[in-house]
Amino acid sequence: MAAREEELLVADYRHGVLSLDPRTGAMTAVAENIHSEGFRGINDLILHPDGSILLTDQGQTGLQDPTGRVWRLHRDGRMDRLISNGPSPNGLTLNRAGTHLLVAMTRSCEVWRFALRPDAVVAKANLFFRVPAGTSGPDGMAVDAHDRLFVANPGHGQVWVVDPHGIATHRVDCTGFGRMPTNCAFAPDGRTLVITESQSGSLLAAEIPAP
Repeated sequence: MAAREEELLVADYRHGVLSLDPRTGAMTAVAENIHSEGFRGINDLILHPDGSILLTDQGQTGLQDPTGRVWRLHRDGRMDRLISNGPSPNGLTLNRAGTHLLVAMTRSCEVWRFALRPDAVVAKANLFFRVPAGTSGPDGMAVDAHDRLFVANPGHGQVWVVDPHGIATHRVDCTGFGRMPTNCAFAPDGRTLVITESQSGSLLAAEIPAP
């Protein structure tokens, strides 16, 4: 979920991208399909500084069917398909400059990185980081003021801390509460990482030291 003006944007697996008015609770459709074709199953979204929405279309894709998609919905209604061969695209985040997108590919245990261009051409997408193999791969992600990437990893019960070069430097161990940290985001102070731990139904907070 991300804020745009006075609305909340919601990624809904069955209904696409929705807008929620927090004052009234009213919900309206933002994107229900692409040229009359339904989404596979929207998982997550993030708002770009230019007002466009980047979203992962995960469905039931995985290593057996690496056809998950990443879309960019522009303010004028134009929809660009950026990725169409993702093995379960899930969480996504931007670098601090907003020039590159990072996408968690859950079933291959990878985080992909590629530049965002105005013409929607994706070139030289690369594997930026790989979590250890296990029962589940990376899920939600966040970036801090130092351009470090934080990767929630269900199954392992960790949030990996990755420097701007793709090297893991620290980890936040959530296993004292459960093994399913599914998402993370920074509080307004920029130092407190808030983590959803779905096995215990807990909301955790960790103060992250500067590099």
